[in-house]
Order: sequence, then structure tokens, then C-alpha cells
Amino acid sequence: MDGGSLISLTYHIQVATPASIANKTPAAFTETANANWTLGKTELQGFTDALQDALSSLFGEGLLTCPSVSYSEASLAVTLGTFKALVGKEVVYAGGPFTALANQTGAYCYLTQDGLFANTEPSTNAYAVIAEYDSDADGVTSFTLVNKILIPQLTTVTETFEDVLVPEDPGYYDGYWNHSEGEAGVTFVVPGFVKLEVDPASDFYIELLYNGLVDSSSDTPNSPPHNMTEAGIHFRVTRIEGYYYVGNPTCTVVLSRSGLAVAS
Repeated sequence: MDGGSLISLTYHIQVATPASIANKTPAAFTETANANWTLGKTELQGFTDALQDALSSLFGEGLLTCPSVSYSEASLAVTLGTFKALVGKEVVYAGGPFTALANQTGAYCYLTQDGLFANTEPSTNAYAVIAEYDSDADGVTSFTLVNKILIPQLTTVTETFEDVLVPEDPGYYDGYWNHSEGEAGVTFVVPGFVKLEVDPASDFYIELLYNGLVDSSSDTPNSPPHNMTEAGIHFRVTRIEGYYYVGNPTCTVVLSRSGLAVAS
């Protein structure tokens, strides 16, 4: 087996060849041109269908981003903020109302491919279920977003820590990098390699603390856990033996981490 076939197809479906319009009479030219136009539309529709089917097979249908939600037990109108969803293609919703049905338990809020809400299952349009709700005769009693699609992207996040003080006693500094917060704001679903740098490397060295990968919400005796998590890592900066401490007790630390993170 050719290794390249694991990434791309060796052979592809060929599009239909349009008829020649050379040396046609005016009537024949018009007939042939119309037939070619119809053929082109059919081929384009087939390509569009195949692309949407592929996206559906890979990711399913659901929310790409989560909207704000406002509802009341005194009204059947639910207001949703801006969001994006995947329904064979990306659907961008600018925000607006969804009208719930009264006296429902476990009912669904549907979003169709043309960007409209429905409170019953659409029969002539592709759709995604984006929320489940309960209601009584007067209003909506609960409304819960569902089917958030997690699309991982290869991501590298880097952060620099300047003037890290390494005390003379005990001669090292232990730190924790929470890359799920702040400007980085990255949480990994499949973590990869970590790169640790310290400057000046002639006076200090840096190492990763604690082995093993655990979820940050684990019931460990320490918070954050003394392990690598999806949200951060522990590290230690140590002064090299013989370092003249009076001169410069601080250093610069640069941390990088790669892996698959959830797209926002």
C-alpha cells in the first residue's frame, strides 16, 4: 500500500465533460449551452453534497460556539445570543428569539441549515439539535445547550516569565504555569511536548516537575494536582552549583507547550 493513500486518494471521481459548442447553429448553440449549464449545476450540487456529507461524518451537527441564553418561567420566548453551528456547513446566527412549545418535557430546540429555529423536527431541511428544554403553560422552566462540537486544532502556546527570583536557600524555585487562563487561554485535549528554557542557562537549569497526566478536576490532595494536566504544568528552576549569587538571583523562563486544543 502506498503510504500517501492514507492521506489523500490516488484516484478521484471525474466530473462530466460538457458538450462542445463549436460550429453550432444559433438554436443548437442555445440548446447546448443550456444543457451545459444544467450539467455544471448538477456537478456543483454533487460536490457540495459530498463536502457537507464529509463534514457531517467527521464532526456531526451541533454548536461550534455557545451563545448566551435568557429565558423566563413567565414566557415561552427564549433569547439566544450570537453563535456558530455546524450543519453540513458553518451557520452563523446573529442572535434572536426561539419560541418554545408549552407543556413540554425534554423538548428540543432545532437550528436548520438556513439559520432558522424550529420547535418541531424539520422534515425538509438539515438541522442540528442545539438545546433541550422543559416548559409549562406559562413559560420555559429550563433550557440547556447540547451538542457542542469539539474540533481539536494543533496548537502551540508560549509564555515568558521575567525576573523569576531563585532564592539562595533552598537554591531553587518551583512554579506552576496555568496556560488555560490569561492571554494564552488554551486547554489541551491531547497534550504534546513541553519546551522549557531559562536564561541565563549558564547559571540556572529548568526541569519539569511531576510525571503523569491527570484531569485538573481530579480528587487529588493538591490543587492544582501535582501532575501535568490539560490546563497547566509544574516546573522547577535551580541554580547551578558554584553560581555567584550576589550578582544576579533572577532569571527569565520561557515555557512552550504543544498539542491538540479545542477550537473556540
